[in-house]
Amino acid sequence: MDDAVSLRFEVRSGHYCGLTGKTDLQKCLIGSGFDADLVFVEQGLAPHHLRVTLLGKSIELEALAPGLSIEGNRNIAAGQSVVVPLPVVLLVGEMSIALSVQDAEPPGSTGIPRLPIGVLAMVIISSLGIGALSGTISYLGNASGSSPNSLRAEVASRTISHRADNELTEAAA
Repeated sequence: MDDAVSLRFEVRSGHYCGLTGKTDLQKCLIGSGFDADLVFVEQGLAPHHLRVTLLGKSIELEALAPGLSIEGNRNIAAGQSVVVPLPVVLLVGEMSIALSVQDAEPPGSTGIPRLPIGVLAMVIISSLGIGALSGTISYLGNASGSSPNSLRAEVASRTISHRADNELTEAAA
């Protein structure tokens, strides 16, 4: 089993949007120069734009040129280094790159657990079955004459016939 942690990347905007990959390098030079470890020929990207050093579940970012920032956070000046937890989205030149390791949640994840599709299907099918069963029972109940209206009519007819019997008995006496 391979214990090496790989740095995964996904280009979210720019010419390479949708490109994904991973690198097993602990230090990775990103830029537009052909001697960089990850080469992106992108507007606003210097030949050696930044260096990423993997530190377990975080990375050290070293800005080698201006135009590097962390999404939703701050700009990193050229020559400055910062350590940030993974996952993270970097804005580099005209592109954005999401960086993560295998065990980290993807950037922008809400952390809400997702139910498998089979569980959702079972819940929906069960709900449909219960609805169909209750509809059938309700229909069969109406067909046998046990609706509230038919019960009222039956009680009323018994009351009327009982009164008529009492009147006949009194008249006979």
